[in-house]
Order: sequence, then structure tokens, then C-alpha cells
Amino acid sequence: PAEGSGTPENPEQPENPDQPENPEQPENPEPDKKTMELEFDFTSEPQAGWPTAQGDAAVNMNKTVTYTLNGTPYTFILMEAPGSKGEKIFWKYSDTEKYFALAAQYRYLGLPIIDGYALKTVDCTVGKQVAQTASYVTSAIGGITANDHPATDTPAQSWNNAVGTVKTYEVNATDASRQYYLYCKSKGTYLSNLKLTYEKL
Repeated sequence: PAEGSGTPENPEQPENPDQPENPEQPENPEPDKKTMELEFDFTSEPQAGWPTAQGDAAVNMNKTVTYTLNGTPYTFILMEAPGSKGEKIFWKYSDTEKYFALAAQYRYLGLPIIDGYALKTVDCTVGKQVAQTASYVTSAIGGITANDHPATDTPAQSWNNAVGTVKTYEVNATDASRQYYLYCKSKGTYLSNLKLTYEKL
């Protein structure tokens, strides 16, 4: 008989009680998590406040918007270089097209700043193929006009790829407070999914 061979079975006890809750889950990380992954889906219905069609630059240019992910709001910035023609930053959602569009060059998507975490990688999923297009991630936008491209923090990449292709930018930031932008250098950048990886400083 095994009566002295160990602790009695306890069916009410959760399995693995000493493990942290779901350590692989990227959303809502605990404050002491070393890395944080945030994944934003632009194939869902647009969230409140985001422009949903090409419009007037005076209305939507340099606009701050929030994307709420699992109950937490994250701040994005929609920006164009001064002098660019017409507002061409919008969230497209229809039966046939679902993506976030930087639909011409000199357009920027300002990425969320997370207190105490530095941006490491930016994974972008191509939502629409456009010929001769290029984008990169930049933090150097001061004084930029529509006749001048900002300095690069990452090498420019062509987005002339099939829908679903993932473009990865290695930022490796060391400053948690620096604002980074996905910058459309030419023609157009169409984003169906955005995954941002941050590392705790």
C-alpha cells in the first residue's frame, strides 16, 4: 500500500501553483517583465478616433490616437512632413481591403512610448503590395520638409512584397523616452499587423 508515500491528492489545487500566470502571454505584462511584445491588428474594425479615409491634412495631420489592446490604451501619432499634399494616413476597412495606410511618401506612424522600456524590434506585416515603395524606422524628424528625407535609424526596406510578408526593423533603442516613427519613404506603406518588442531598461 502507498499510504505513506507522499502528500494526498488535492483535486482543488491548481496545477503548477508556483508558476507565474501565463508567462508567454505578451499582453498586459507584469511590471518586472524583461521584454514586452505588443501586437496591433489593423485588419479589425478601426478604433475610435482613427481617420478611416483619405482626408484633409488640416483635420488629421499630426494627430494623436490611441489603440486599446486588452484594456490598455497605447498612443500613436499620425504625422506628415510639412508641405506634403493632402492627408493620406488612414485605417482602411472594407470587404476587400483591411490595413493601415501611409498612402504616400513623407508619412509617419509614431510608435507608442512605454515607460521604462526601450523599443527593440518592429515587425510589420505587409497589407497591400505597392511597387517601388520603401520605409524605415526613424527618430530624427526635426525640421523635415516634404523635400527632404530624415536620417535613418534603420536601413530602408522595400515593401514591394506579397501581402502577408513580414518586414523586421532592428531598432535596439537604449532610451525609453525617444519617439520612433515608421516612416514611408516612397510611394506607400500598407500595414495589416504591427508587432512591437520592447526591453526593460
